[in-house]
Amino acid sequence: MRRKRIISCLLSLCSLTLCLAGFSSCEAQTSLDEGEQIFADALALTAEQAVFYWEETVSDGDNSYFRQVSSYAEKDNDGNILLDDEGEYKSRKIQVIENVNQKTVLEIYCGLSEAKDKSDSVNMLFLTEYDENQNVVNELTREMTAREFYESGDFEEYLPVNVLSELYGMDFSDMDFDFEDGGIASKGYVAEITFRPTGEYLDRYEEETGKSSMFANADKVFVEISYGRIASLVVYSEKQISGSSLTYEQEDYCFQIVYLGPKFDVPKH
Repeated sequence: MRRKRIISCLLSLCSLTLCLAGFSSCEAQTSLDEGEQIFADALALTAEQAVFYWEETVSDGDNSYFRQVSSYAEKDNDGNILLDDEGEYKSRKIQVIENVNQKTVLEIYCGLSEAKDKSDSVNMLFLTEYDENQNVVNELTREMTAREFYESGDFEEYLPVNVLSELYGMDFSDMDFDFEDGGIASKGYVAEITFRPTGEYLDRYEEETGKSSMFANADKVFVEISYGRIASLVVYSEKQISGSSLTYEQEDYCFQIVYLGPKFDVPKH
C-alpha cells in the first residue's frame, strides 16, 4: 500500500512538472517585426469598437483622477452587437463618471429613460456637474439618443482612439526595448509589450504639441493586447523612498478596457 502511495505521488509530481513546463512554453518572445504588426492590428481593431467599457486612473502624487466610461449595447454569445427592430444597437446607452480625489465631479447618462409617471419612455441625456463639496453646479437634461451622443463632438474625448492618442501616434521606432523588462511576449490570445519611450520621441512630442508626453517620466510602459484588441496601458515610474537609497515602482497611469461592460440604468425622467 505504501509503495502504491509513493508511486501515486511521483506520478502526480511528474504531471504537475509537465503541466508547468507546458504553461511556460506557451509564453514566447516575439520578434520586433511580429510585435509591430500585432500592435498595429490591435490599434486598428480597437478603433473600430463602438461597444466598450473602460476605466482610467491618473496619479500625480498629490491628486488622483478617475474616469469610467461605458458605451453599452447588448451582444450575442459570439460577441456580435444585437440590433432592435429599427436596426439600431439593442439597449444602447452611455455612462460617463469622472472623479477627482475620489469625489464625483461629473456624471453623464444617455439612453432610454423611463417616465416617473409611467408614461412613455424617452431617449434622454442627463448631465450633472459637482464642485469639490459635492454640490451640484450644473445640470442639463435634454432629449437625445445614445447614438446621437456617441456621434457628437461632446463624446469624442471618451473614444478609446482619443484616450490612447499617444499610442496611436507612436511608431515602434519610438520604443526602446533594451532594458531588463523590455520586450514583446505572446501567450495564446494575449500579447504583452513593455518599453520605454526614446528621448527622440519625447522631444518630438513636446515640440509638436507644446506639452510633455504622458510617458515623459516613465521608467517603463506596459501594453497588454487581448484577442487582438488593446486591453490595458500602464505607465510606471521609479520613485525613491525619502531618506533612503531604496526605490520603488509607482503606477502613475492605468487604463483598462473590455468590450462589453456591466449593465446600468439611465435615470428616470
